[in-house]
Amino acid sequence: MVGIGGIVGSLAGGYLTEYDLPYWSFLISSMLGFLISFSAFLISKELENDGEDLINMNTGSRAITNLKNVWEGFKLPELWRSILFFVIMGSTIPSFGTFLYYYETDVLGISQIVISWLGVISYFCLFLSVFMYQALLKEIDIRWMMFIGLTINMFGAASSVMFVKGYYLGMPPVIFLIMSSAITDTLYGAYTQLPGMVLFAKIIPESVESSMFALLTGLINLSNLFASPELGVLINSFVGVTSENLQ
Repeated sequence: MVGIGGIVGSLAGGYLTEYDLPYWSFLISSMLGFLISFSAFLISKELENDGEDLINMNTGSRAITNLKNVWEGFKLPELWRSILFFVIMGSTIPSFGTFLYYYETDVLGISQIVISWLGVISYFCLFLSVFMYQALLKEIDIRWMMFIGLTINMFGAASSVMFVKGYYLGMPPVIFLIMSSAITDTLYGAYTQLPGMVLFAKIIPESVESSMFALLTGLINLSNLFASPELGVLINSFVGVTSENLQ
């Protein structure tokens, strides 16, 4: 549901902003958010047949129970070290997505609808990495997977530098961006994110799975969607990158 919402939201947002209709763009995005939230009510209550006490808890009691579960999970070193790895990986790799967006639109003149299709391609790469891991990579040692994944990320960073420097290897800018980001995003997800998640799921003790996964996904989102972009902003501010000198 989230993946479909992301694809529809990317296309609708690109089309509407292309024709200067931001009101409808935000309206559709908010409606999709409500639909995703509403989908939680469609989950069968039979999944919690063995947890009547949990179902009847109020918000405060649930919070205390989750904190106790997290504390129990942290007694296992492999769990808190895994979470620490994801946090460090997500928050120490800077993201320059906002700056790249304005470079693509203001400097290269790429349209909003093309940028939206790039977003759709990124979702497709996410699905593709899942199938790739399941079919080819799940038997490979995770340490080697992580090493290969980080090497792939280095090539992805190099291709981003080539993109902003105008080295397109004879291809149009959009084609170079699709070829480089699509390949690196797919391989990076298959070699790094999925193996870590699978390993984390295998070592979680019984009865604390939901609390630990909720903590993990929350910290990953905090790292990737907040800390990483803010680090990118800090670096660009330090070196003097502004909207006036994007070229």
